[in-house]
Order: sequence, then C-alpha cells, then structure tokens
Amino acid sequence: PNAAPVVSAGPDRSITAPGAAVLIGDARDDGQPEPPALTLAWTVTSGPGAVRFSAPGAARTEMHATVAGTYVLRLTASDGARQA
Repeated sequence: PNAAPVVSAGPDRSITAPGAAVLIGDARDDGQPEPPALTLAWTVTSGPGAVRFSAPGAARTEMHATVAGTYVLRLTASDGARQA
C-alpha cells in the first residue's frame, strides 16, 4: 500500500526582517504510486506580512519577508495520491 510522504521543514529559525532566510526542508517517499512523482510546496500558514519564496516547489528555498514578526511556514509533499 501507498504511504504518505515523510516531510520535515527543518528547525525553527529567527531572522531579522526585512531580510531573507534559507530554508532547507526534506521529503521522502516510498515510491508509490507508480511512477513516483513527489512534489513539494512551501506556504505561509500565518504571519504579519507578505512572504515570497525564491523556489516554492523545491526543498531548498529562500524566504523573503518585508515585515518583522513571527511567521509559520509549511512544507507539504504529495506523491499524487497522499500528502503530508
């Protein structure tokens, strides 16, 4: 059976805005369903301002925030059938 991908967005980080932070996530999949097609997406769950990702579909990206504050980011992985 197909298991959902295993995802890590990396450790909590602190940066000074306006500024950028390099985010390095990780996603692993069991190779099901055939053919394997793991896709990633960085999104903002909450925060006081707009955020731009340099590569929102990659495990490694830069996050650019223009407003100081606390942001909660999410890295989602999908294998085409299940996501985590």
